[in-house]
Amino acid sequence: MQKSKLSTAVATGRLHLLSSFFAFLAVLSTGGSTAALLVKVLPRATAPPPPLPPPLMITGGCASRSSALDNVEYVAVGYTFSGAPYFREASSSYYIYWDPDCSGTDSTARWIVDDDEPSTTASSDLDGDGKCKSWADIYSDDSSSPPLGTATWRVNCDSIWTNNLLTLAFLSPSYVAVGYTFSGAPYFREASSSYYIYWDPDCSGEGYPARWIVDNQEPSTTASSDLDGDGGCTYWARIDSDDSSSPPLGTATWREAWRIRGGAAFVTAYFFGFFAFLPKASQPKLFLALFMLFLALVMLVFLVASPWGFSWLVPEHCDYDPTGLIVYVIFLHGVFALPLQHYRLRKELRARIAAIEADLPERLADGSLRLLRVAWLLERPTDWVILREQDLPEEAFWAPADAARLLAEEKVAALSYKWQGPFNSSNGGGDQPDGSRFHLDEVLSYYREGRHAEERPALMWDFATARPDNGRETYRRGD
Repeated sequence: MQKSKLSTAVATGRLHLLSSFFAFLAVLSTGGSTAALLVKVLPRATAPPPPLPPPLMITGGCASRSSALDNVEYVAVGYTFSGAPYFREASSSYYIYWDPDCSGTDSTARWIVDDDEPSTTASSDLDGDGKCKSWADIYSDDSSSPPLGTATWRVNCDSIWTNNLLTLAFLSPSYVAVGYTFSGAPYFREASSSYYIYWDPDCSGEGYPARWIVDNQEPSTTASSDLDGDGGCTYWARIDSDDSSSPPLGTATWREAWRIRGGAAFVTAYFFGFFAFLPKASQPKLFLALFMLFLALVMLVFLVASPWGFSWLVPEHCDYDPTGLIVYVIFLHGVFALPLQHYRLRKELRARIAAIEADLPERLADGSLRLLRVAWLLERPTDWVILREQDLPEEAFWAPADAARLLAEEKVAALSYKWQGPFNSSNGGGDQPDGSRFHLDEVLSYYREGRHAEERPALMWDFATARPDNGRETYRRGD
């Protein structure tokens, strides 16, 4: 019987060879091309496998197998010989795969959880141990996916096979496998379709090391290198790797792109220049001239230092071009123009106030003029009337140093209308100035509203803060 099969196989092989030979002669006799013959004779390239399924979360099982079964995420990394996907845990310690015959001796097909990586070339007994040894399994003829939802699996708990409920569910990943590049490596797309993860054997086309890349450019599926077609290694992040089957799972060190670091350096230089030249803000033309020159020099240095020229300064996710960046810089100058103008006007206002105050700060510092403590005034009884400065206790006043400080901090209120005497007091005041408390009540009413007492804790009131007989002119702040 075996001899008959062998003879048939040999005869069939000879027939194929003769058919190919006569077909070759037919092409030559018609003047055809041998290329056409080769296309007919050579087998067609196999189609790439379908996109990988999303990550898988498994929960349940016994305590002794919790590291592989309880709340563990598995990521699809490829397909076995049968075309079934297989999954790998992040630490690469455990796998989930479908085996049509786990012993190689006509055992029942099943999904398996194991610590051995399955073969992608074997048709059965994928872990090569000659027996159905695993951590957990469930019988299934469906090779497209392990059973989703809650199902009863056989789990090897402390060397005893027991039935356990395991729950499997696909996660909603940020990145989803959408296809394969020319090299056969899968590539992934973020849910918003803005970013991609792919493997590039040479990101510049000039001999750079192979790497996994995060970029906002969709990779080519026909190019063999420089998959984003930019002629240089410009992207958001990368990690060198010769393994094209999957990006590194678990925790790994990725490097950010030069574009990101350079952009951060440019922004830092921008604000450094702004604050460095801020003392010149009182002269806007000089400030802008120095600042613009500084920015021009910074840009020139970056352009010379960067091997990619201007492109890395442009954030790719904003889709800017050099013109857009220039417009953006001009816009930033416009944004800073308003606070710059405010700074200039405030400085001018301070100069005018200083001219009005004259030697008022010195008078407060030497104690010849006093400032009332608003908090002390608010604590006075309802029948108390304002007294002259020489009749008030020391605790009614701010210390000279504090008075000068509060003036500099613009926390002083001033009340000055005319000198109060017995003849201009309100009715009922007798010989005491403001004996009816008309003026004092108005002042206290103002301070009891809102945050006035907190914002202006010091009060300059001519009658109570300056002596009429001290031989000095009474100071007041003019309009």
